[in-house]
Amino acid sequence: MNNDYSTASPELKLTLQHTLEVARQEHAKSIRNAPKLRRQMLIDMAQEMAETQKCEMTSAIRQIQNAEQSKITHSRHRFIMKGAHPRQLKHLIVPIPSLSAVTKWIQIGGTNKLHTALLTQNEHHLTASNISPHSHMAHEKK
Repeated sequence: MNNDYSTASPELKLTLQHTLEVARQEHAKSIRNAPKLRRQMLIDMAQEMAETQKCEMTSAIRQIQNAEQSKITHSRHRFIMKGAHPRQLKHLIVPIPSLSAVTKWIQIGGTNKLHTALLTQNEHHLTASNISPHSHMAHEKK
């Protein structure tokens, strides 16, 4: 899978640039709307709690605030006790292609090798699907 668009037609480049710009705008919009949506979700959750637990709205709101504060506190404690956890994949164990019945495995590292291995596995997985649009492209190539 090659993502080098230097040989792409000008129309394709414009389409990709437009798609990227739309995605950036939608992302910015979702970031702007997130606090409002979260506030509305918490209000809806409080109303549902008040109805199902047969308590007052203030009591339901207090329960939600306590749960939110507990999450924040535990998050801080986790950070202090264990430090920052990088969320980046460092190593991956992949099978080595061989003709024998026994599968051999190797651990790979490095950004480029990991990226290539994951893309290859995803491509293989998507082409094996009966319902994925990628599977039709693979069948047309053969």
